[in-house]
Amino acid sequence: MGSLRLVLDVQVSPEKQHSSVHAKSGLVRLLDELGPQRPALVRGDSGYGNEGILLALEAREQSYLLRLRQTKNVQRLVARQFARNDWSRADAQGCQAVQDHLKLDGWSTARRVVIVRRRIKESILRQTANERGKLRLELADS
Repeated sequence: MGSLRLVLDVQVSPEKQHSSVHAKSGLVRLLDELGPQRPALVRGDSGYGNEGILLALEAREQSYLLRLRQTKNVQRLVARQFARNDWSRADAQGCQAVQDHLKLDGWSTARRVVIVRRRIKESILRQTANERGKLRLELADS
């Protein structure tokens, strides 16, 4: 989806107004102006996963797909998912998905999240150990 490079609207803001909090009013205005012609899906990066944006989209019954920041709660959720045996069948790119619900700090309610994984080629990983001997997998230098 992201490779389509289709843009519906662009909002340029001063350098001190770079977060999604400042973009919310423009997004809401655009969705309201488009009415029934609005897009089927709003897609955004991890900066848009905050309560204000989510509530604005949900109030308009607007479908959305937003990345989440890798906070400790998100990392814990992802780690728990790997023990599950109901992951979807791998697609053509080798991706699998599973869904769960998560209520992050700052969110008023739990929301559906989809976790996507794909197999990583062994040649791009290397195993290292820290000063205490704890093993760690890292991406190898290209």
